[in-house]
Order: sequence, then C-alpha cells, then structure tokens
Amino acid sequence: MKDKRRRSRGYPAYGLKECVGWAAEIRSQLGSGANDRNSIATAIGSKGLTGASTRKLAALVHFGLLKRTADGYALSPLSERVTRPVTEAERREAVREAFAQPLLYQEVMERCATDGSVPAKLDRILTRYHRIEDVAAEDAAKVFIASGKFAGVINDDGLISKEPDEGQAGGYEEAPGPGRENREEGEAPAKPSGWPDASLVTPDVATRSYSYPLTRGRTAQLVVPYDLDKTDLQLLTKQVELLAIAIGDVPGSAEEREATGES
Repeated sequence: MKDKRRRSRGYPAYGLKECVGWAAEIRSQLGSGANDRNSIATAIGSKGLTGASTRKLAALVHFGLLKRTADGYALSPLSERVTRPVTEAERREAVREAFAQPLLYQEVMERCATDGSVPAKLDRILTRYHRIEDVAAEDAAKVFIASGKFAGVINDDGLISKEPDEGQAGGYEEAPGPGRENREEGEAPAKPSGWPDASLVTPDVATRSYSYPLTRGRTAQLVVPYDLDKTDLQLLTKQVELLAIAIGDVPGSAEEREATGES
C-alpha cells in the first residue's frame, strides 16, 4: 500500500535576498516580458528545469517578484521597484512589501506582533500552527528569519522593527482550530489566519458587495470600498493567488506544486 504522507503547505524554499538577486538576473538577461520556465531557470544559473530551479521559481512567485502568464512567467511590477528603484526609499519599501507577500509570512508576523519578536522555537511554531511538516520546519524558519533581516523587518535579536497594525491577531496561545491540521477530504478549508473578513470592514467606509457563483450551488461574497482603484485590484488579485497557494489549489504543473510543498 502506498504511503500517503501529508505534505507541508507552500512556503519559500529560498530567501528574499537570493530571490531579489535572481529577479535582477532575469531582468538583465531576458527583460521584463514573459518567458518560458526553462529560459528563466537558465537565466538564474540552473541547467534547465531541475528540482532546485523549480523551487527557485516557486520562491520568486511566493515573494511576488515573478508572476504566471499564459506564456510562462514574467517579472512583476513589484520586482521593478525592487531591482530598478527610483530612490533608495522606494527600494526599501518594495523589499518590505515583497517580504509580506507569502501568506505564511503574513500569518507569522500577525501572531508575532503582540510580543514584538520572533519566537525562539519558530520551527515548532510553524509545525503546530501553520501546517509546516517537521522535516521542513527548520529550513522554513531559517529562510523566514533571513528574509526578515534582509527586509529590515527583523533585527539580529529577533525583534520586529515594524509597529503592528491595530486589530492584528496576537500570540500563539489559542489552539489551531478544526479544519487546519486535520481537515478531512471534501471538507471546506479553514480561512487562513489574517485573511480579511467582510464583517471587519470599517463601518464609516462606503462599500459595495459582489456575489460570485461557485460549485455545488455555493456563492462567494466580496465586499469592497466604493473608491476601489487599480492598485487595490492588484492587491486583491495577489491575495487570491496567495489563498490558492495556502489551500493547495495552485495552477501549474505537478512539479511546480511539488516545489511549493503542495499536494
């Protein structure tokens, strides 16, 4: 009988510093347009598509520096602000924004906000609360901390330098809750920690809502401000992509899903 091991959720296998360097190499060698995966893998120093190069591409996608297109992948607008900034302040802001792109990192930073520091046993925290398997947790924690330091969000003492926003969830005291670690097949996935809830929209902001049909007669409700602009739409699109990664419904090839740790 085939052993069906539970795989970790998706997370960047390589750090933000490395990914920024690869994004610069891709821009230098291929430009910002769409390219196939093999060309991009070669541009970042790999001999075609391998397990390592596929994980590199996945990390670039996690940090929002690379986006999927009909023809393969292309560098994102965020990558341009990171690799070709107009000012140093723009670069610092863009690097911090890239660090905040992975959904896993959003969840960890929200929960760390109360203490203002990264837990000493982050690898165990990732396993218990964030669906990272034991075999991957230590590497995932190292990459998270190294990326946070590169972005200037975490200092050498593990303290978080950015002030937490109001309303952030804090601490790791509560149990993970049903539907996260032990979700049965066919059961609706739990909403990831930190995912915005329509009920949390500030009452003094004028909003409008949209309903979208789903499978099996269900619908999805989206509540947005009336003055939604192009940048807001781009942020919403990215959040949907991150949600897809979190629940394991990532489009793309089997090897890409393997690289991000999804089943």
